[in-house]
Order: sequence, then C-alpha cells, then structure tokens
Amino acid sequence: MVRMHSIGVFSCAKLCAVVQGAIGAVVGVIFLLLGLLGSAISSLGSKMGFVASVAAAVAITLCYGILGFIVGGIGAFFYNWAAEMMGGLELELESLVPTQAQPPNTYFTGA
Repeated sequence: MVRMHSIGVFSCAKLCAVVQGAIGAVVGVIFLLLGLLGSAISSLGSKMGFVASVAAAVAITLCYGILGFIVGGIGAFFYNWAAEMMGGLELELESLVPTQAQPPNTYFTGA
C-alpha cells in the first residue's frame, strides 16, 4: 500500500488543460460541422456562417482548455488541503515488470 499525500497543482492543471482541450476540440469539430451544414442550407450570407462556425470551434476548444486548467488546479489544491487533514489516498500498486532472477555464478572454481 502506498499513500498519495499531495498532487502537484501546476502539473495537474496542465494535464487537465490538455485533456479538456482535446474534448473541446472534438466538441468544436461537431459545432463546426453543424454550423457549416446550417450555413449551406441557409440562403443568408453563407460566408458569415462559415466564419462564425470556425470562430465558435476555436473558441470552444480554447475555453475548454482554459477552464480545464483552472478547475484542475483548484481540484489539486483542494485535494492537497483535504489530504493534509485526512492522510491522503491509499493506493495498492502492482509491478508489471517481472523481477529479474540473479545471474548464475559464472566463476569456475573447480579443476
């Protein structure tokens, strides 16, 4: 059993920003496709609909990443605060690397 006493706040914030940014990119692509479909159907200014769709896709991706950074940092901060009082999270880890056997004795001592 090992106990995790603290999480690096900046490290956790960076990781959450990357994960949320990737999710935001997927959501942004969906919005982009829906916006392009809507601007193709509409007879009013399809150029403006295209520009708005691209801007929305970029804004969604950036907002997800920025909010992921902020929420990840706050979450890590509160985990560290709670772990200080409660003792941290207990984890049971298993090594996936097999233990190496001792090499045989290669010294020849007999005649």
